[in-house]
Amino acid sequence: MLHDVNVLPFLRASFFFLTLCLFSVQTTSKELHFVTIEHAPHSFQEAEEVVGSVTQLLHEIFETMDYQLKITVVPAKRALLMVEGGLVDGVYPYTYNESRSKSAYFSNPISIIDTVFFKRKSSEISWETFSDLQPYSIGSNAGYHYPIAFQAAEREALIKIDPLYSQNPTLDNLKKLKSERIDLFICNRLVCQFYVDQYAPLFQSIDYIPKAVGPTKTFHVGFTRKKSGSLELREQFNIALDEAINTGLLEKTYKQRGIKAEVNRLGSQGAKGLVIR
Repeated sequence: MLHDVNVLPFLRASFFFLTLCLFSVQTTSKELHFVTIEHAPHSFQEAEEVVGSVTQLLHEIFETMDYQLKITVVPAKRALLMVEGGLVDGVYPYTYNESRSKSAYFSNPISIIDTVFFKRKSSEISWETFSDLQPYSIGSNAGYHYPIAFQAAEREALIKIDPLYSQNPTLDNLKKLKSERIDLFICNRLVCQFYVDQYAPLFQSIDYIPKAVGPTKTFHVGFTRKKSGSLELREQFNIALDEAINTGLLEKTYKQRGIKAEVNRLGSQGAKGLVIR
């Protein structure tokens, strides 16, 4: 009997340890690793933490889905390769094209892209066709998927592009524009305006041409096709995204970063008429 009493604490301790191990395994199995790029206000590093409007929204959404989200900021080209190779679970913000759909399942729209040319205020540059921009050097973020018309103009040598590879090409291109090393910078209006405001008065000499470069596009979350369960995860995310829109969570989260969300163009409603695989 004394022997049985002494064994009981050991059995209890063993059971407790086993429970902790099982819980640890379960928690690890529910972790997702995503990559993103420096793309404020959607995603950017601040005090060694990845923050931003979409970043916060994804944390909120995946938490409701019982997932823990680990996010790493990498250059755009590396992000593409990591998703294509199945080294991560997903990537954001991600623009859709047929080539990318071969390596990732795309979510419904999470944000809107309004692309324009930024310039120095002292530069009297305007344009109607891409041929009007032939005399100018145009900065771009290497690896970024720009409007089809812009890509076509580059292939046809109607414009001169100066692509930039760096950890934060948007910020670095704005610096190049300010220092007159490029004449124009093609950029998401919301993104570049965020940097202009965030770094004031550094970029007070910069504004943009209001004419849009191609039609308005959308940002998505990409889920790698290399991992089992990714399609189901995409479907679950789309449902949770609609819920975030319907409850006002998305609008509230984006507003904290100064973004006015066009909710009727996001989620399943925004996906109407789009080709998304």
